[in-house]
Amino acid sequence: MSRIFTCLRPDDDAPPGAIGCDGLVPGAALDLSHWRGNRTPLAFKADTSTEIALAFIDSEQAAELADAPVVNNHFDTDGLLSVWTLLHPDAARARRELIVSAAVAGDFAEWPEDPRGVWVDAAVRRLAADADDDAAAYASLLAQLPELLDTIDDRRDLWGPAQDAIDAARVAIDDGRLQVSLLGSIGIVRHAPEVAEIPATLLSYLLLPRCWRYLLVFEEEDGRANYRYELPAWCWADTVVRPVMEWPESDALLGILGESWTTEDLPGLTAIVRTKEPIDTQPKDVLRKVVTVDREAYAALP
Repeated sequence: MSRIFTCLRPDDDAPPGAIGCDGLVPGAALDLSHWRGNRTPLAFKADTSTEIALAFIDSEQAAELADAPVVNNHFDTDGLLSVWTLLHPDAARARRELIVSAAVAGDFAEWPEDPRGVWVDAAVRRLAADADDDAAAYASLLAQLPELLDTIDDRRDLWGPAQDAIDAARVAIDDGRLQVSLLGSIGIVRHAPEVAEIPATLLSYLLLPRCWRYLLVFEEEDGRANYRYELPAWCWADTVVRPVMEWPESDALLGILGESWTTEDLPGLTAIVRTKEPIDTQPKDVLRKVVTVDREAYAALP
């Protein structure tokens, strides 16, 4: 096998016969992607691109495409691990649980089956931050990946800040400065003033799979609060195990919530609306408005 990887720019077309791995690359002969709009064969479908790549390398088609070029058009943990799986299938098989866990932590901000996946994702992000661009990040991380995976327990220098944030959030939960609750299947997370936002992996650990929506509340000293309303972090992807959820109409939400809310400058891929500034409204009152236009949220209420 002699597959060669190239990191393309977002608007580049794939070379003839290429396997498009993770990202949607125009002109790819084969998609191995979980992005919406993909043409990934049904036999390989899975929730992360790393799992898709693992399914592909165990297929007859993998041998037929042993020399096919591999391309992606962006860098992230799932992209890195799915590309690495195609380039080094035996090494990937031997580390299957860990790399899938890292892909889940990276793309879906979930607490994975192997908790070390959170560390791998944090380490990949830290190392990639030193690269000049996505191509340089791939060149650096593909070379380092086997050793990084095998020694991840000892790489607190890379994942320590992420773990410290999780530990700090747990302390805040214990002393009541951070409150996590469920109203039906809607997760409500209240942050006391000056408390950092709960790490998304810890949020998923505490609320999934029971939760369909998150309402994040960031309280101010004067009793007002900022809000953000969002879907679980997998909902941007084409998933087969995690449920496909209907996206609420953001314009309708803005209409019912008022001028203090916006859809601009949203973090991540699954945030729906947020406040522009702190408002004097209680979380349950926000939800009463939201459920009038978000049908799945309404169905989730007790």
